[in-house]
Amino acid sequence: MLGDYAGVGLTYFRKELRNLVTGSMRIGETGDPQYTTGDFGNVQGVELSTRATLPWATLRAAYALSRAQGVASGAQNDSLATPGAARTEYPLGFDRRHSFDAAAYLGNAAGNDDTRWGATVVASVQSGYPIDRYEAAGVGAELDDPRLPWTAVVDARLAWDFGGLPGCDGCAWRVVADGRNLLGRRNLIAARRDTGGLGPTIETVEALVAAVAPPAVPIPAESPLYSAAADLDGSGAIDAEEFRTARTAAVLDRFDPSLYFGEARQLRLGVEVAF
Repeated sequence: MLGDYAGVGLTYFRKELRNLVTGSMRIGETGDPQYTTGDFGNVQGVELSTRATLPWATLRAAYALSRAQGVASGAQNDSLATPGAARTEYPLGFDRRHSFDAAAYLGNAAGNDDTRWGATVVASVQSGYPIDRYEAAGVGAELDDPRLPWTAVVDARLAWDFGGLPGCDGCAWRVVADGRNLLGRRNLIAARRDTGGLGPTIETVEALVAAVAPPAVPIPAESPLYSAAADLDGSGAIDAEEFRTARTAAVLDRFDPSLYFGEARQLRLGVEVAF
């Protein structure tokens, strides 16, 4: 404890991950694929936290340094079938070494029932995820950095209580404003495993576009293959150039880079009713 209102804590944590399932491919025609439950892993680290409970607010902050790793086996190094086989540890997909979190609760959000208003602000800063377990372990790495960039998120919530509802004993209602990722950061949480980037290479796009040959003759509107969205000039037929354009758009949509980012900025206003 630090005085009457604040305190700090230091915690070591460790979680064992047992009986992880791993599959290995069949080698030639030598038998069926193998599946084992002999793989294992662990999550361990240390957390330094502080908390203060004041008459008007509750404040929390914590920093954690952790590591999440697992051992994977395969047809050549099955750690269960061959106890002496080589064991290689890889960072698990959710491994984040550094994590800082802070939160502030004000007004009735901090338990002060004498106020009608309440406010909550939560912030989180974390180091990036491993891009791929092989890159992150340095095996065949082709990337300069085996981890994605750091992420940061700030969320907030404001509320005003209006008290009870007429004709409903025990009911209460409030107006709430809620904001997610208020800074509007483009938090990168995933990347392509083959290139480490957000989009495919030009060669990949061109190969997929060329995988389906354009029609030898225009596709008429009566054909089940016709799509008005691909008929760019509205002529009632899809020619070879329009077909290639639509095909390119579909391939690019398949590799939509927005799927690799975290939650976008959101602002919401609503009403809550408690019965």
